[in-house]
This record gives sequence, C-alpha cells and structure tokens, in this order.
Amino acid sequence: MLTPMIPHLRLLLLLLLLTSPALGQHPDTLCRKIAEHFKGGAYPAVLIGYADGYMSFSQAFGLADSASQKPLQPDDLMMSGSTGKIVVSAAVLKLVSQNRLELDAPISRYLKGEWAQLTPNYNCLTVRQLLQHRTGLARYIFTDFKEDVKLNPDKVWTPQERIRYVSAAKPLFSCGSAFAYSDTNYILLGAIIEEVTKQPFYTYAEKEILAPLQLHSFTPTTQRSIEGLANGYAGTKDPLGFTGETLDASGKSRYNMQFEWTGGGYAYNPEDMAKLMLAIFNGKVFGKELLADYTATLPAPEVGAEYGLGIMKYTLNGKTLYGHSGFFPGYIAQVYYDPEKRAAYVFQINTTQPNGTQDMYGRIKSFFQEVI
Repeated sequence: MLTPMIPHLRLLLLLLLLTSPALGQHPDTLCRKIAEHFKGGAYPAVLIGYADGYMSFSQAFGLADSASQKPLQPDDLMMSGSTGKIVVSAAVLKLVSQNRLELDAPISRYLKGEWAQLTPNYNCLTVRQLLQHRTGLARYIFTDFKEDVKLNPDKVWTPQERIRYVSAAKPLFSCGSAFAYSDTNYILLGAIIEEVTKQPFYTYAEKEILAPLQLHSFTPTTQRSIEGLANGYAGTKDPLGFTGETLDASGKSRYNMQFEWTGGGYAYNPEDMAKLMLAIFNGKVFGKELLADYTATLPAPEVGAEYGLGIMKYTLNGKTLYGHSGFFPGYIAQVYYDPEKRAAYVFQINTTQPNGTQDMYGRIKSFFQEVI
C-alpha cells in the first residue's frame, strides 16, 4: 500500500525514486522482489513495511485468519512484541533531550517508595543500564506471573505488581557488568516516564512521538479487542504457555495483552514502524546529538547482536543494520534500519511456530543478499 501523494508532486517524486540511493531501483521493482521473496512462506501471513524518505509502503501476503480464510490487508496490524521497546527508548531519550531525565542518573532519583526499593540492585541501577539490559534483573514474565496472567484475563497489571514477581530473585550480576535481556528493565523505564511526565506512558508517547510523525496505526495493547489485528498462531510450544490461536471467533484475545506494557505494548502496521525508524535516525524524534549514545552498542551474545539504548546492531551478509526483534505469543516482528541506504524495513508474521520463524529469517537473509 503506497502512501497517497499530492498529485502535482508525483512526477518529481518519480524522478527522485529513479535516482534514490536507498533504492537503486523503481518502487514497483522493489515491491515485486519483496513478493518473490516472501509470498507463500511457512507462515499464515506476512506484513512487510518499507520507508526511505522518498516513499513508504506496506505489503501483505497470506491470511489474517486461517479459519475464515480472510486475506491479510496491507493496512492490517500485528503485535509488536519487543520491537515496541523502540518507542519506549525513544520516549526516554526525548525526555533526556528536554533535560527532564539523565541517562546516568540512578533510578532512585525517579522511583521511590517500598515497591521500587524491592527491585534487586536498586541502589546502583541507572537509566542507561535499564535501556541496555545491563542490570542483572530477572524476567518477570518467566516467573509465576505467566500463570497468574492467564487466571484473570481482564486484570490490569501495574508496574508495581510486575516488579514484585522478581523482588526476591538474586541479581544475575552486579550493575552494568554484563548483559541479560529482561522486559523487567523496560517496565521500570515505563514507570520512570510516568513519574517524570505525570502522564500515562501511552499518552506521552502518542503526544510527543507518534502523533507529530502521523504514525496513526500504533495501537496500545490495553484492550482485548484491537481493530484490524490479524490472528496469531502460537502452536503448542509457546514459552509463555499461550498456545493455539491468539483471537477467538469474535476477534477478542483469549488473554489480556496488557501484561506486556512497556516491554512491547503495541500493535502496529509495519509501514509506520519503518517511518519511525527513519525519523529517529534523521534526528526528528530526540535530535541528532543523542544518536551516538543510542547506537553505542555493547556485546549482547544472548540475542545474537550488540545492544545500545533500546536498539540492536546486527551484521547481516556483511551489512551493518540497526533495529530490534520482537516476540509475542503468535507473532514475530523484525525491524531493520540500513544506515548506508537510509532505509528501514519491517517484517511481521503471525506465527511463533519454529518452522515459520526459521522460514522468515531465511527469506530475510536471502532478500538482503540478493536485493538490497
């Protein structure tokens, strides 16, 4: 789905596209090659978004719902999984750019009270370490929480309740000394954002980041029904135990997706995420001065990449890419930004079955090798 353009600009745009350093090819050619690489994969459906500053689009292949045989549409949504952390880290860095938050300040400056002090390593943790996953905090999702969230599918979970699930866990390591990926870090960041802004996280993110960029598809996962959300298929080996289909016959989630919050917390269309990545690297979200901090990555072998301030650095076929991966029961998302071509690519599938995930990443590798 190409973004509508003002008619009298179309000729100029076409000339720009034909010489675009990001594409090196006509947009129709790029769309055709995407179809060649991703249509008919080992997943029910795939959404692909692209943006390069000259144009943006999304493409859809497959079925939004296997039972009804409903085709996936280019403007449909899938769950963000941890790619939603891109919005969270952008919100943190926006506050840093406004001198309302300091990266190397201890979290105790912003989070106080008994619940906060129960956080392991509380006395030495900094905002930067939360962003980098260098805190030693356990993952609240992989505790009794994953069973409790299924027992009460309509419960709205607070940051304080989530943190209590890890409060008795011994830190994996001392503050800043190693990497261990943990959604708990981003739950604390969400609480810090709310404390500093005196607004709900989603309100601040919408007003300061998403709305100014006209990224209207980003939908907070605060309800069990999300309009335009493709059904997800988790299979039988989901690590959280949310097996089977994500949505029931009425389109309602079988559990409360709110449990993820600032660990991910969005459904979106990939075109909008591609636009967000482009805006971040063009300095339009939190300025250009913080980009050096944002992309100052450290080894993160657990995720097969390096990790910065809410962004991963990948090496794919010898190419350096920045982005993030995302998992949510029934959904996989992968975001890339190519700094050489100044272009962003977002891939989403609606299955977490191993064969579907392996197929998607195999096709991505081939796509970047043969096309980009």
